[in-house]
Amino acid sequence: MLEQIAAMTLKIKHYDQQIQQLGRAKYPETQALLKVHGVGHITALTFVLTLGNKERFGRSRDVGCYLGLRPRRSQSGDRDSQLRITKAGNVYLRSLLIECANHILRPHGRDSALRQWGLHLASRGR
Repeated sequence: MLEQIAAMTLKIKHYDQQIQQLGRAKYPETQALLKVHGVGHITALTFVLTLGNKERFGRSRDVGCYLGLRPRRSQSGDRDSQLRITKAGNVYLRSLLIECANHILRPHGRDSALRQWGLHLASRGR
């Protein structure tokens, strides 16, 4: 069993290296995402490949909607309540992005402007 674990570990390292090389060679857009502490090669490459041509999004907020990261709305009469996120779009990428956000916002996360913005947003309860 230990030999199998060691063999699988080597395969995983090999695939990780291939993902890194692919990102550097064919998808240079991933390099900007990798500058964010907490975003790894798999998340960056998945993000770039899922979105495709970035020109098809008029605003950056449209990307959040496309991935299902925007809150649902419940509009009835004078009320306009925000509900949980819609969860539309690519489930795998959304879960990767949520893991990155959790890593950035964890109690001992590296301080950055992004982290401060996220903590401020979390303190508002939204």
